[in-house]
Amino acid sequence: LLATVDLPAGKKYTITDQDYLTASGAHATSVWERAMTFTVPPGGMRAGQVVRQLLMDAGGDKPVYAGKTNDIFYIMEGGIHSGRYTFAVAQQQATFASALAGGLPPGLQVGSSAVQVGWRWSEYKRGARHSGTRAQILAAICDPANWEANGDDVDASLHTFTITDA
Repeated sequence: LLATVDLPAGKKYTITDQDYLTASGAHATSVWERAMTFTVPPGGMRAGQVVRQLLMDAGGDKPVYAGKTNDIFYIMEGGIHSGRYTFAVAQQQATFASALAGGLPPGLQVGSSAVQVGWRWSEYKRGARHSGTRAQILAAICDPANWEANGDDVDASLHTFTITDA
């Protein structure tokens, strides 16, 4: 998780792979898809700070994980039924326009707040943009060419980002 603006301590985010249903504006629920809550730690997070954590559902007993074929992960500020969408990642053959996924939620746009990556366990590539304005960083993150599945360009360490207009 990358903070692209300074975040105050206690702010809550929800991450889910539950399909977004365009017609109703809600998320489909199933036994295979989960939602987890992330709370900004004490002291807050600086713009550019990255946090890695195992994605567990809100009860902490079941992992939120990428499926074997297609998944879309949505990040929203607040709760799953009342949150404001901040980012989305589609993997493998999943697309935001597919019938299964239901579409892209309001406020998200491919290229600035949503990305389609090719593989389930993709990582942001070493050498891709790590410094610039918030818009430049988001555009780089939203460029599928900056993601790699299992290659030499993958940087498994925590990335450091510098956001110049935070």
